[in-house]
Amino acid sequence: MVENWDKILNALRSNKNFGQKWSKILDDHQTIELEQANKLVGHKKAAHVFLWAKNDQKLWGISQLASIMMQMRFDGYIGFPGGLIDPEDSDIVQGLNRELEEEINLEKEFFCTQHDYFFTCVCHSRKLVLHFYVKEVSHDQFKAMEQKSLVAEEYGKEVLGIIRPPLYKISPNKGFSVFVQSNFIGNALVQLLKTIDHLKILKTDELLSFIDSC
Repeated sequence: MVENWDKILNALRSNKNFGQKWSKILDDHQTIELEQANKLVGHKKAAHVFLWAKNDQKLWGISQLASIMMQMRFDGYIGFPGGLIDPEDSDIVQGLNRELEEEINLEKEFFCTQHDYFFTCVCHSRKLVLHFYVKEVSHDQFKAMEQKSLVAEEYGKEVLGIIRPPLYKISPNKGFSVFVQSNFIGNALVQLLKTIDHLKILKTDELLSFIDSC
């Protein structure tokens, strides 16, 4: 998995059209161990989650593969549900669940636990630690979450809509290869690609092909 991820990182850096932009994102966000992150002093903490469901529905005979929940943010960037951990939050997971309640009206039965933790990055220039979690639900549960997000406290304010990344393998200039050219907040693109590769939603060679066609 590490070797595959290194191939993806190299493809992002060497991309002829977006390599400079993507290299800056990678340089600004260093992956660190959770133990290291906990020792950092003076850094704010944030946590986000990759909520997803397997999806075998088809469009024009092409499988959707999975439904992944991302958001159009108030600042015009695309990111994942979650946000900054407040000093009043008892821990990172509690702060994440508070954000999910506010942003997507997530019910308590779907709250994240430490078992859902995936990885952490630090952005030293912004003194910000970014924790990332992954939670799988059924597709019916996922669709219900999308519906309930419309009446969330932050809907229409911080969150302007739910986005499902199109994972379709249509052609080099359509589908996922177009989506990855979007403007993502912070390291959200890294979070997206790393998790898709980890879960094997798309094969590493498929991800490399999408990146290369950008």
